[in-house]
Amino acid sequence: MLAQQHLLDLLEAALLAGTPAWAAHVERHRSRPLPAGIDQALTLRVVSSACEQIFASGSAPVQWSTRVGVECIARAGAAVTPDAAVGPLLVDVHARITGANATLQAAGFELRPEVQIEWDQADLDERIGAAVFIYTVRHRTDHASLAG
Repeated sequence: MLAQQHLLDLLEAALLAGTPAWAAHVERHRSRPLPAGIDQALTLRVVSSACEQIFASGSAPVQWSTRVGVECIARAGAAVTPDAAVGPLLVDVHARITGANATLQAAGFELRPEVQIEWDQADLDERIGAAVFIYTVRHRTDHASLAG
């Protein structure tokens, strides 16, 4: 298994811990808008991953910097603005991701403190608030392997 896939598996498990209301709507691929009857959803994906040698030896392990995106989507309805609708979901997701740091570290991943949030909203047929967390995670693999 790719190290990046293993990382997504760990993050997905952290997001699903305790079976939140949106647990059935955590996916690795989604298209918008939200299907009818779903008010909140998450999409988890690798945004980018780059490595560099950490020692001069050609056979030394390499250090990866992997950026993971967690898109949070919430239906706003008529009485709530899109950014207000997605806010509570952002708070919950961020707490779950940062709370999983010990589990990530035990598996060889280091969640970096730099977090980016990209805001969006859709006003096609209904108002949908969306924000994507971008988390940076450092990890190592053997120089000749992508497995983690």
